[in-house]
Amino acid sequence: LIVMIEYGCVARDPNLFLCEYSANPELKGVGKMLKNLMNEGNMPRNVTTKGDLLLCSMYDVIFFGCACSSDTSEEKAFRFLEDLKEAFTAFYKGNLEAVHKQTNLKANILDKPFQPKFEKIFDNHNTGISRAMLNKAFAKVE
Repeated sequence: LIVMIEYGCVARDPNLFLCEYSANPELKGVGKMLKNLMNEGNMPRNVTTKGDLLLCSMYDVIFFGCACSSDTSEEKAFRFLEDLKEAFTAFYKGNLEAVHKQTNLKANILDKPFQPKFEKIFDNHNTGISRAMLNKAFAKVE
């Protein structure tokens, strides 16, 4: 099974997306669909489907969201969101609460500085091979 994460985002709140990344430039309106899902409240996890997409959001101080191919399991989608949260927490040096204190944030202000991390996370998740299997293979080569 090939896991296909199509889109990911980090938002301070449903009205302020800090960064977004899409593996599919033709994907339209996903941000708005995730905004609607986030507006359902600060729930730790929200899931819905829209057409061929599985939409997932996770709240932990701030929002993390993704859109995946509908054959992607919720478990894999939330693993992606956990990795996204881990990278964004590191980006903020462990202080995600600072996001709420910043007054200079604008929509998509962190797209460019966070893009390399987004790309790496997407690459790690958009494969049919688990990282554990890759690590075993590399260990055998060494």
